[in-house]
Amino acid sequence: MEKKETIKAVTFILSGALLQIFNGIGGGWATHLISIFGLILFLIGLNKLKKGLDSAGQGAVQMLFIGVILGLVGIFFDLIPLMGWLAIVLYIVAFVFELIGFIKLKKSTTIGEIGKSGAGLLVIALILLLVACIFWFIPLIGGIFVSILSLAALFLAFYGWVKIQAGIIGEDATQIKSVTFILIGTLLLLANTATSGWAPALASLFGLFLLFKGFKQLNDNIDAVGQSAIKLLIISIFIGIAASLLDIVASIMNIASGDVIGMMGAPDTFDIIVVILFAATFVVQFIGYLKLKKSSSIGEVGKSGVLFLMISMIVVAIGSLIGIIPFTGIITSIFAIAGLVLILFGWVKVQEGLIEKT
Repeated sequence: MEKKETIKAVTFILSGALLQIFNGIGGGWATHLISIFGLILFLIGLNKLKKGLDSAGQGAVQMLFIGVILGLVGIFFDLIPLMGWLAIVLYIVAFVFELIGFIKLKKSTTIGEIGKSGAGLLVIALILLLVACIFWFIPLIGGIFVSILSLAALFLAFYGWVKIQAGIIGEDATQIKSVTFILIGTLLLLANTATSGWAPALASLFGLFLLFKGFKQLNDNIDAVGQSAIKLLIISIFIGIAASLLDIVASIMNIASGDVIGMMGAPDTFDIIVVILFAATFVVQFIGYLKLKKSSSIGEVGKSGVLFLMISMIVVAIGSLIGIIPFTGIITSIFAIAGLVLILFGWVKVQEGLIEKT
């Protein structure tokens, strides 16, 4: 299997796996759409990857396929009123199939020893998600534990798939790993913009940490023009961290005060500050990507990907600012999901450009 296609496969799987988990972190229709998109990416990535795996790895992929399809069916039932209990049952069955798949994946020689340790982390993540499904049946407090367990599973899933990526393509592919960190970090940031609450805000903080780490790694493997762009992108991260921290505080304040209107979408002054800070984050990133487009390190394919990144930042910044208007949360979510899709394909192209230049 061509190296570029292998890398793309793992990128799709990693992105899809984390977006799938977001269904337990956030709430509402937007998280369901994000999870559906994630599961589709997961399927595409698995289909690409299975050709390059040994028989043990291909057997694991078959189990994962079944689990993902059951997960998709579960999400659709979750969208139907009074059918949530059936969705949870399907999620449990889906996670069991995925668990079997990851246990089988640990026996694959294709992913190397470091990849096998990553598969072990994925097993633990799946066990946490299975426990989270049980908490869904507990009224009132169950949702809090679901979010906590899902966040823990998200962290483990990320590092698990990063290890598998390293096992397949090698640990020295610094540029590829940097793009992986940046892509996942941005996806988590936009997933938080599409939803609301303390748990998605915590996930976005993790995403911002990954962004910072990814940009620092990329900075060492790019020309002077690209490095000047990365300086701006790092500034945007600190603005985003401030926004995410305030978002967590705002969510806790709304819950503690029983401010149902605030939670539904009519922002107060505190919420407006959060929205403006997030919008500023995306505007500064747009300027950074505008500079990055002039870098020769990413090649022509990478430059076309940066164009996707620039468009996504415009879309998400507009969507965030629209959120200042009362009861426009649905529009903000739609814009954020559109930006999320653009970000994925943008960074995949940048990744391809970096591979071609190495």
